[in-house]
Amino acid sequence: DEKEYGVCLVDIGAGTTNLAVYLDGRLALVRTLQRGGENVTRDIAAVLQTTTEEAERIKILHGCVDLSVVKPDHMIQVQGIDGTQTISRIELAEIIIARYEEIFTSIREELEHSGAIHGLYHGVVLTGDAEGDIRSFKLVGNDGNSGRYITVEPSGEDCVHMCYYYNWTF
Repeated sequence: DEKEYGVCLVDIGAGTTNLAVYLDGRLALVRTLQRGGENVTRDIAAVLQTTTEEAERIKILHGCVDLSVVKPDHMIQVQGIDGTQTISRIELAEIIIARYEEIFTSIREELEHSGAIHGLYHGVVLTGDAEGDIRSFKLVGNDGNSGRYITVEPSGEDCVHMCYYYNWTF
């Protein structure tokens, strides 16, 4: 059904993000973006001046992209290159959010540029490995006349740390 009525599959992997758009039951658009979960890990490592191994560890254990679930006083220990440092979980979330906003903005631009965004009556299905960040999400829409709002709804325990809330209007 989803392929017949318009859907976009977004697969966020470690190094790339792949898009496949189905409109009227046929594959209408395929794109690969050269960004994925590995970029998030490298961003964390660079900002916090730590190893990529430590960045990956804290991303999986403490990473989140929904600031509404992060307590302002929640602090975490990070093994930096120059020793242990304490950062807020909000700071970690902001690093992660910045990269995923870039990825989702690129996705939206691809969908707008191709015109496919107007035919996605079944929204967007988001899935991917992303170095353990994301397991499976479904973007769900509201078909009201003022526009469709799409958010990501986690569907599985493994994505609790990376549940992504992203609001698209089109």
